[in-house]
Amino acid sequence: MRVVVTGGSGGIGHLVCMDLAQHEYEVINATRSAPKLPQPGVKFAQANTSDMGELISAFAGADAVMHIAAIPNPMRNPAQIIFNENTEGTYNVCEACYALGIGSVIYASSINHLGLDFRYRDFTPDYFPVDEEHRTLAQDPYALSKVASEEILHGFHRRSGMRTISIRPPAVILPDQYQRRFDANRANPLVAGGFLWTYVDARDLATLFRLALEHTELKDEVIYGTAEDAWAERPLAELVPQYFAQAGNKAAHLTGTDAGVTNAKAKRLLGFQQQYYWRDLVK
Repeated sequence: MRVVVTGGSGGIGHLVCMDLAQHEYEVINATRSAPKLPQPGVKFAQANTSDMGELISAFAGADAVMHIAAIPNPMRNPAQIIFNENTEGTYNVCEACYALGIGSVIYASSINHLGLDFRYRDFTPDYFPVDEEHRTLAQDPYALSKVASEEILHGFHRRSGMRTISIRPPAVILPDQYQRRFDANRANPLVAGGFLWTYVDARDLATLFRLALEHTELKDEVIYGTAEDAWAERPLAELVPQYFAQAGNKAAHLTGTDAGVTNAKAKRLLGFQQQYYWRDLVK
């Protein structure tokens, strides 16, 4: 199977490309710039998601596309650029796949579909742990771009029957980042409340993307790609009321290492089994 990965030169995209190549897929990294790290077994195709001609050229002959390319947060770009580039890129990817008859698109959405981390006005989730059925409360341009992009995928599924799977990662931790990032979390554990103390190892996330590709019985799904344990040393039953003034006893049952977002659907539909836990990697 030939799989194209948009944004395959980034930290997450690189590991997705390498995981696919190691499982004997034919992999094409379609992105603006060549990868800085070696990608044995992966071909490079220069393509910008704003350019339909480049996408058509890069996608030709592919069986599936994993769409990872995006502006990853709202911190460095004007709001309209974040929203426009992310949503236009997703639409163009799907339109190119439709034109070429490509049957599957696996999309890198975000936990920020919920709208919490970069919110302008405070709110408290309706319940804990959050799951795929929780309503979006998005306010910021990045979160809104993820809401719109997921709807674009649903629309293309309705249009053509294209398989569209949106994976929502939380804080994604690269292998060399654990100690530094968790030391910062220890200094102020409430900072992680914006992403509900939820994380995933980038290598586990790459596995999730491949599993979404391989489970062809799934046709149009949204799945949280999270670890099953919290990014915190203290139980969320203690941390949630400190971060969310209106939480009351909503998280009283989150004892031990329970996470703020459940990955039950990933385990049930994809057979996902977490391999990397911060407790094994942080001093």
